[in-house]
This record gives sequence, structure tokens and C-alpha cells, in this order.
Amino acid sequence: MSTVSERTLVRAPQREPVHEHFVEFWRAGAITEGRFRCVECGHGLTISDRLPACPTCHGRLWEHVATSPFGRAGTEDLAQDETWTETDLATTASFVQGAFLALLIGPLLWLVPAAAAFGLYELFR
Repeated sequence: MSTVSERTLVRAPQREPVHEHFVEFWRAGAITEGRFRCVECGHGLTISDRLPACPTCHGRLWEHVATSPFGRAGTEDLAQDETWTETDLATTASFVQGAFLALLIGPLLWLVPAAAAFGLYELFR
């Protein structure tokens, strides 16, 4: 048997590392954090716990935005969708106030006429 020394070995040409072109997919239920997009429909979310199934298409595979081959395309709209603007806050506050008033005044709108009708009924009975 012959021994092969390192000098006689031919080295393979240098290639780019595989991880630069590798996209890691995450399954629903994985515990992670960051910005993700659904592989099937592109729905984006930011998570810091278990990845859910996609609320839009019920897909179960997610792609981390940072390792996406599509770069950061679409992250601007994701960040914009996640932030509450002053208009959103004012609209939500006025909705809550309106709902509270409706729950408070609504029963009175039924009780006052019902009491008046009952009073008239008792009066003319």
C-alpha cells in the first residue's frame, strides 16, 4: 500500500460558502423571534414566541426576512402595518367611547318607553 502525502493531493477549487445562498424555513410551532413571511402567500408578521399557522392562508412554513433571497423587499410595508399612528389611536379611542355610551344609553332607550307603556297600562286597567 502506498501512502499519500498532503503534497500530492489536489485541492478542490474554492467555492462560495453554501450558507450565503441557503434559505432556512421555519415550521409553525417553532419558538423564535424576528420578522417572518409566509412561504405560500407572503403574509408578514413579527414574532417573539411560537410561530403560528398563517392567519391568511393557514400555511405552516415561514421564511425569515433577513435570510430571504428577495432581500428586504416588503419589510417597509410590514413595519408600517405594525406601527400605530396617531390617527389609529384616536379612531380606536373614539370607538371605545362610542361603544361605552351605546352600552350605557342603549338599555335606557328600551327601559323608558317600556316603563311608560307599563304605566299607561296600569293607569287604564
